[in-house]
Amino acid sequence: ALAYQAYGAQDYATALRAWRAIPVAHMQPADLMAAATTALAIDESAVARSWLDTYAAQGGQRDHTYWWLRAQADEPHDPALARADLENAVAMHPDPRYYARLAALQSQAGDAQQALVALQRASALAPGDSRLAASLGYAYLQAGEPDKAVVPFERAHQANPDDPALTRQLLYVHQQLGDSAQARTYAAQAIDQLGPAADADSA
Repeated sequence: ALAYQAYGAQDYATALRAWRAIPVAHMQPADLMAAATTALAIDESAVARSWLDTYAAQGGQRDHTYWWLRAQADEPHDPALARADLENAVAMHPDPRYYARLAALQSQAGDAQQALVALQRASALAPGDSRLAASLGYAYLQAGEPDKAVVPFERAHQANPDDPALTRQLLYVHQQLGDSAQARTYAAQAIDQLGPAADADSA
């Protein structure tokens, strides 16, 4: 009860100490999953792996949540294994979080095309997520498709109009596409976003 209560209060260190005080043999599958989640919240991936191993050994259901937790526990020491975990998770339950993390690992491994596909699927599942939209825009640029980057960058920019990085990306994309009118619009926005610093430099 203390572990669950502390976790609910975001006191993860106390929750973790409480879980560690319970003999594993006395923990139910739901407890083991909760304990692993707690460990991951404070980057104790090895501890989380131990509890997930016990959960699996006890015959716990290896559903998409298990594989999502497993991926987070495996990633620090074996990114390739974490990718396999995430592939299991998305096969069972397409979730934008799973696809986004899978895309990040694919990108780190140099699989830009696979990362692009994963981000396309993530963005389709969560069209209102501006961070996913921006990530998809960058992925299109990396794939050499600036024309396809415009829409996701615009979507991200609409949600975060004061983000200078997105403004600069839209300026860059429209320059690449030869759309000088749109490029000038974003150039003006970029100058405005520099604010007092730009005025001081010009003074």
